[in-house]
Amino acid sequence: EALLDTLSPDVRFHVPGDGMLAGEYEGIQAVATLGLRAAAETNGTFKLELLDVIANDAYAVSRHRWTAERGGRSIEMNNINAYRFDAEGKIVERWEFIEDQRTHDDFWKQRS
Repeated sequence: EALLDTLSPDVRFHVPGDGMLAGEYEGIQAVATLGLRAAAETNGTFKLELLDVIANDAYAVSRHRWTAERGGRSIEMNNINAYRFDAEGKIVERWEFIEDQRTHDDFWKQRS
């Protein structure tokens, strides 16, 4: 919920790849659904650890480590997110950069 308070109503998240979470998410509800889906797909094991942040009034870059378990598999990976803020300091856009896209996509692929 704390994250949702930082978002502009016009927010856009860009998630690369071809896993089940990849895509463009527009609006606060879509971003919230993304987070809820990641939590549900991992039975609540999805965790983020913030490692670094570089920021000014208009942009920020964060490096974080994330871990999760899903379908009998576990993953641990570093990612980088780039953020753009509006004049009120709300997040307008986020781009995600994946450390190992192939491993990421394999972890998030649809399971039958």
